[in-house]
Amino acid sequence: SLYCCIYKKQTLSLDELADPVVIKRIHEIRNRLASSVCRRVSDASWYDNNSFVLKHLSELPGGMREAVSSLFVARAAIHPYDFLPEALWGCSADIMGLTRALDRDIFVFAERDHGASFVKYTFDGQDLRRILLPTDQWEVEFKVSGSSACCIYLQAYENITNIMGPNATDEQKPTSPTGTCVQRKVEAIRISPLHVPDEAVRAAAICSIELGLEFMSANATAAPVDQELPEPKQSRINSKAAKAALECAEVVPPALPASSMEDLLSFIQLNLAKPLASGLNTANPAFLGYVVGGVLPQANVLDYYIHSVDAISIAWHTAPFLTRLESNVIQWFGHIAGYPRHTSFGIFSEGASTANFNATVVARQKKFQTSENLHLATMYCSSAAHFCVSRAARMAGIMPTNCRLIPTDSATGSLSVTALEAQLKADVADGLVPFLLVATIGTTSLGAMDNVGAMAGLAKQYACHLHCDGALGGFFLLTERGQQLMPDVALSDSVCFDFHKGMGLPSATSLLVVKDRHDLVAAFGSSDEMEYVKQVTTAATQRDHSSPHPHTAHKFTFCTESEFDADLVSFADCSPDLSRAGKGLKVWWTIKLHGLDAWTAHFNHLLDMAEAARSELAALPGVEVTVGHLNVVTFRASANGKSVAECNKDTNTLLARVNARNNVYLSTASTVDQDGHKYDTCRACFQHVNISLETVELLLTELRECLCP
Repeated sequence: SLYCCIYKKQTLSLDELADPVVIKRIHEIRNRLASSVCRRVSDASWYDNNSFVLKHLSELPGGMREAVSSLFVARAAIHPYDFLPEALWGCSADIMGLTRALDRDIFVFAERDHGASFVKYTFDGQDLRRILLPTDQWEVEFKVSGSSACCIYLQAYENITNIMGPNATDEQKPTSPTGTCVQRKVEAIRISPLHVPDEAVRAAAICSIELGLEFMSANATAAPVDQELPEPKQSRINSKAAKAALECAEVVPPALPASSMEDLLSFIQLNLAKPLASGLNTANPAFLGYVVGGVLPQANVLDYYIHSVDAISIAWHTAPFLTRLESNVIQWFGHIAGYPRHTSFGIFSEGASTANFNATVVARQKKFQTSENLHLATMYCSSAAHFCVSRAARMAGIMPTNCRLIPTDSATGSLSVTALEAQLKADVADGLVPFLLVATIGTTSLGAMDNVGAMAGLAKQYACHLHCDGALGGFFLLTERGQQLMPDVALSDSVCFDFHKGMGLPSATSLLVVKDRHDLVAAFGSSDEMEYVKQVTTAATQRDHSSPHPHTAHKFTFCTESEFDADLVSFADCSPDLSRAGKGLKVWWTIKLHGLDAWTAHFNHLLDMAEAARSELAALPGVEVTVGHLNVVTFRASANGKSVAECNKDTNTLLARVNARNNVYLSTASTVDQDGHKYDTCRACFQHVNISLETVELLLTELRECLCP
């Protein structure tokens, strides 16, 4: 409005908007306005600033006054029940206009060329002031919201002689020259208490970015774990760490607002900096425990923009562009898995545990369209599979006793195909119904890869769905070495990837890709009639048994089967989510930003770092390298003729010493030898996006220090 006011027009070109002279002039106006904040309207400085801006308004043609009616001239921090100060009571002023009031801030247009008077009246128990305007000026609409705020709008009104208060009698009310009464408009409304100016949001967002960058930079070399975190579970409840965790507990939510977003950010920053607050520091690449990928700063850049768009991404036609980007990512990883382009598809989820659960539901629905005989359903995975796999089966309604954990091969740590085959044969003989085989491609403890090819043969023989849990190892399919180690993933029916573990994204984004996209519709589509959503499939379509997928043709609600097959996908028809975040957009962002070649090089680099660590550890006196694959390295204290118990004690002592120094962090694993002896091991997973040879050298340095007497 300020620009339009100066240029005396309703539209401006980019050149005009960029004119430095105008920009300087506008800044001067804004600075003068800012100086009026919290000043009473009667202050001389207010009038000076007011006149400075109003001289531009006075130059406008009459028709432009309405166009710039949203331009504020002065801001007075005045109570809503006293929004015109006593100084103006009965004074000479022509109120050309009044705009909005936000909480305790009133924006006033004022001009002192004509006279006006004020009448006091009461509304909802609050004393308010009534403005009388001269002829042919404005009709003022007061819209009052309790005692929290009042909002005032203007509307051009012709032939008005004056406007009286709401309690005026019919005789007191003025009439226009035609004799029509001017109707008073007073409405109770609420100005949103959630409104925050864009400038404040922008400042807080910049502050948040700065804090995030500072945190990642500072913690990249900070201790991997808070030193005071207690290790034994029994001692934690009364520990300093527990007290620190409960220090910020709030039983009752706050009734009053925070002073600013910056204050809230500072509150988080200060508390994160306290001892015991950070817990596990995953920003440090020397955190080699578990499967921690770290976060790339650039991975967070897209968040504010995309969350502001807030797309309804349940179907291709509700967010055509953004859902297409997600579909691109899904098809990229379908290609990486070796699935056919025209039949495969997938769905995003929080973590791999949810992706594995979704795969279990898909497998169950393929074998059991109804719940009949579901108590006979049986699934199979290795004893080294992540615990979320068997938990997913229980969540999907499978009897816990029907979740078969198949023993692993001692030499490799992978599932014993011989034991699996024997268990399948025995279960079928007992009347059970196998429906799901889960192959782990990269076990958490050892990075072991199950024999997908052999399991695919058994899956076909027993009509089971074969799922690959690729949370740890799936991304290594980008490399030639990974493809050689996992050659038969294309024979599976589904596979999952975990992007916050492998591609530097914040928690949590995972992807389940299936070879036959209609398996997703069969599992998650809905044939229920809904009054609030009209299904796109007609009755004739629902009865069309000529469809190549008659069991899913009636389950499309937000898109048709032909659209679905043509890559015009409704995620609401093929996933459990309706309200869904566009998780695939962050994956699209990171892949497009760096290119797939860079990511291939990164995963090759991780394999190189793990191989370098194995080589150096093998030459280190006092330790023995044990079974480990891909980017997982395990080792233990040298046996030197000691018993298993003594060796395990030495290994755990070594682990405790390393972690107590708090320069690197290792987790634990175990291996079983050919004689069935179970050995504890130290485990390092080279997964972090910032892993380097320095990390390997640091690990070796720490081990040498801890192995010394």
